[in-house]
Amino acid sequence: AANGIKLLDVCTTEVVVLHTRERAARIVTILDKTPYQVFPIVAGPQARLIGVIARHRLVEALSRHHKASLGEPHTEGGVVRLSPFADLTPEVKHFHTPVPRVLNHFTKM
Repeated sequence: AANGIKLLDVCTTEVVVLHTRERAARIVTILDKTPYQVFPIVAGPQARLIGVIARHRLVEALSRHHKASLGEPHTEGGVVRLSPFADLTPEVKHFHTPVPRVLNHFTKM
């Protein structure tokens, strides 16, 4: 029965996208309000996908940003650069891939 289920059947359509430069307050809100473990990162006016960023890397980016901004009154207005923390070559699967194949692939990683 599970062999007929494809990735598109189990994935969410509510995608939370982050830009390469995000306000710290928005990142905190996203971490607080969403259960997702990985977020797409986009760049430029066309919002071109450049990679993904894991939840724990967002926390690390916020922590480093906070430490760097202590005592610095001119820190880009709370903007965090996320691209240094992103995975720019993530493992991806086509949305028509059967779920058992996806699970098998990622459990062997």
